[in-house]
Amino acid sequence: MSQLQEEAHNASVLDVTAMMPTSNREIYLTNIEKFNHLLNCLTGQALETVQAFPISNENYPKALDRLKSRYDNNSLIFAENIATLFDLPAVSGQSSQQLRSLVNNASALYGPLCSLGTEKQICEALLISLIMEKTDAITRRKWNESRNFDTLPSWEDCSKLLDRHCQFLESLDSGNGNQSSPQRKPNNLNSKTNRRSKQYAFVASTSSNSCSICSSNEHLIQNCHRFKALEVVQRFEKVKGLKLCINCLSRRHHVVNCTSTFKCKVCAKPHHTLLHHSQLPTNIKSAGSSRRTEHAAMPNDNVASHSHLNMSSAEQIILATALVLVKDSSGSYQVPSNTPLADEQFFKSKRVDLLLGAESFFDILSVGQIKLGENLPVLQKTLLGWIVSGKYKGQPFASPAAKCLLSVEDTISDQLEMMWKIEEVQPAAKSWSPAHVACESLYRETVHQNATGRIVVRLSFKDSPDCLGLTHNIALRRFCSVERRLSSNRALKQDYQEFMKQYRELGHMTRVETPKTNEPHYYIPHHCVLKPSSTSTKLRVVFDASCPTTSQRSLNDILLVGPTIQPELYLLLLQFRLHRYALTADIVKMYRQILIDEPDRKFQYIFWRDTESDPVSTYELNTVTYGTASAPFLATRSLQYLADKFETQYPIGAALIKSSFFVDDFLGGADSIDQLTNIRHQLTAILQKGCFDLDKWHSNHHDFISDTTTKSLNLDTDTVTSALGIK
Repeated sequence: MSQLQEEAHNASVLDVTAMMPTSNREIYLTNIEKFNHLLNCLTGQALETVQAFPISNENYPKALDRLKSRYDNNSLIFAENIATLFDLPAVSGQSSQQLRSLVNNASALYGPLCSLGTEKQICEALLISLIMEKTDAITRRKWNESRNFDTLPSWEDCSKLLDRHCQFLESLDSGNGNQSSPQRKPNNLNSKTNRRSKQYAFVASTSSNSCSICSSNEHLIQNCHRFKALEVVQRFEKVKGLKLCINCLSRRHHVVNCTSTFKCKVCAKPHHTLLHHSQLPTNIKSAGSSRRTEHAAMPNDNVASHSHLNMSSAEQIILATALVLVKDSSGSYQVPSNTPLADEQFFKSKRVDLLLGAESFFDILSVGQIKLGENLPVLQKTLLGWIVSGKYKGQPFASPAAKCLLSVEDTISDQLEMMWKIEEVQPAAKSWSPAHVACESLYRETVHQNATGRIVVRLSFKDSPDCLGLTHNIALRRFCSVERRLSSNRALKQDYQEFMKQYRELGHMTRVETPKTNEPHYYIPHHCVLKPSSTSTKLRVVFDASCPTTSQRSLNDILLVGPTIQPELYLLLLQFRLHRYALTADIVKMYRQILIDEPDRKFQYIFWRDTESDPVSTYELNTVTYGTASAPFLATRSLQYLADKFETQYPIGAALIKSSFFVDDFLGGADSIDQLTNIRHQLTAILQKGCFDLDKWHSNHHDFISDTTTKSLNLDTDTVTSALGIK
């Protein structure tokens, strides 16, 4: 029973018209009250059918019509009663109770059937149910799909559909050629007549088609001698030229639409056996007087590897053969007229058309046998004539030829290729998280350059800054702690003050007379980090944007980190070693060359004073700041922003900015002095468009050293130049 029939059955139990005893008969009820009563009477999918309608006076008739059109279907109720009639349980034994139940149920079903249709329609419905129970699932589905459920089923419609489906199946069977489905063996194994008659019927059914090569009606293309005489490649080209199916050789369809279950008997792939490329020639040319090995070439198919070596000798075995004609369905055999031997060309290799079983072989033997001599075959008289069989030893060859059959599979090369694929290093596809995508989108929407050329960016917030608490007190306490530490180390204090003085003079921080403390803001504590090995800045001030506020949220907690867009360090180092001449450089104060937009600078407040006698003042940091979560992405993304913007004008420099930078360090090279000079020129030109300066140029090419900012890579043992911290 289909799902729709089940729904109709469930609804019929409720009886749509009976569900409204008060809805329609009690005229004093409003449509809204009737609608509510109707909803209380429904359950399951029937309730879902009308539940979407808003309860109103206008929607009650619409909901009622929708319910009737869904479940008050005479065709479905009729089909459900017919199906229930066939599902009635059988009576087991002489049981009056079961028999009475059977009669009552049948009468209860027959009554609604008579009210829904005529006796003829009932009979046709019973006939359709009987026939459909004996068909396959696909045929039953086609019948259900073709039905019009607004009317009762008719045998005429059903028979027409079955006729069309039969014609479709017959067209598929006729296109299978000699690869038709195998015949079922007869139950009586001793009945030769029955078996032979089926073979004769098979030949008659296939001989109606004509050959696509010679247009003969006597055989199909797979039995055509002209077709078989061609090479395998020529057969394949002929089949493709005639637009035949390469699996069953039918002209009615292509291989993608072939329904034949038969495949190649050699490799089980969807092509005809005659088109398999591994077929060997039927005869092998002799080697003459010299000994050699003959190879049979095999295609690159996945077949098992076998080899067979046979040293030919003079001894040979002759199989008994006979030429026979299949005369009629009774299977009688006759020897060709005027032929003393059953097979006059028994010494020639030919295709075997028929094999006699043991149950037939001894029936054709007659009295009479002639032994021709030692190492010679025997002549045996049969009903078919004299047959020749036995061992034959001719004259030995002067130099016996070695016949070798070798079948080589390509699995070794496939495994080797697979090993290469496993070992191959492929860059992983970039898969950004939604946070990374949001960070990139915000950067694209807000980045710009001011009148001086400096890049201006916004802080990438993932949460609202309103969640930040106060950091004024903790930042002030930590600043006083730093001052006490510096007071005990005069040299360190002097370096710290010099660093902050330079920070202010370069315009990287500005004093704020009136801080916006009534708005969301953030004070960043700071401290110093010493790096004695640095050749430029031995002391560096680091800003702690991870310091929590009174709400336990810090600035870094609400900032997007952003994706990593520069190449991995190990790839950069491997790429660096490919060049003959090395070239390295460094961007001067890269973070501090990028400005933060003014509305976001209130989140970069700090405390500072030059001396302890001065009042503590509030400063705002104007540039991308060390210690903030978004600083690495904003800095590296700004480099790629310049590369994308000036890629047409400086293609080499733009490509190197995207592939040869690790944060602010350039690590590249070239194979000639001209290439090194061009790289330096293009990199410098692009980065100066964004007010970035490159210094600390190093190279192992002595001619490249042209000014004081360029230093050679010293390869002496006493002095070592490092790149990215690696010496």
